[in-house]
Amino acid sequence: MNSNEVEICANCDREIGHLERGYVYENNVVCLECYNRLTAQSPYVPPGSVDSASHEVAFPITTRLQPAESAQIPGAVTLPEYAGFWRRFAGVIIDGVVFTVGGGAVVFGVGIVYIAAKGTPEGIEKIEPLFAFILYLIGWLYYASMESSSIQATLGKIAVGIIVTDLRGGRVSFARATGRHFAKFVSCLTLYIGFIMAGFTGEKQALHDMIAKCLVVKKA
Repeated sequence: MNSNEVEICANCDREIGHLERGYVYENNVVCLECYNRLTAQSPYVPPGSVDSASHEVAFPITTRLQPAESAQIPGAVTLPEYAGFWRRFAGVIIDGVVFTVGGGAVVFGVGIVYIAAKGTPEGIEKIEPLFAFILYLIGWLYYASMESSSIQATLGKIAVGIIVTDLRGGRVSFARATGRHFAKFVSCLTLYIGFIMAGFTGEKQALHDMIAKCLVVKKA
């Protein structure tokens, strides 16, 4: 299946994320929560047992399995690996170059327009706050829109073969991608330890990933 196609759980009608695809129960494709619950203790629960208004599962949610554990489950596929620190770091460097070139070009263009309108570069320092705002805006839209798109990755992440997902391996919303982007400021305030955490946490999460409840995994 193409990684961008949507697959729906036959039991709870929820979209199945990349990290939980491949679970089959009685010839029906189900999400990991339903598979774990149904194979452990309950008979198959047909579609319709979920409240359509709230989309809440009619039985307790079980713990999400780690990739290594999923390999022991019959019918499970090999799950994507968490992206390591150095792979993520390489993506950050590439994105930094993209942002510097793209953002610089936009700011330069705004400066040219200002000079053309005034007829002189005098006083251009007065609009430096505008330049800063434009750069923040570009950064936010670049990261949030691309990571919440069907691609699930910025240009830097595409180059190194990684994507951003929610904790189930699904596509994140624009709001969650926005939260992840601005949570990076928290990672910066920790003297960048928040970023370094991606090298030694269990699921290779940086601090901003934990705050936004996201994962960064290798593209399947």
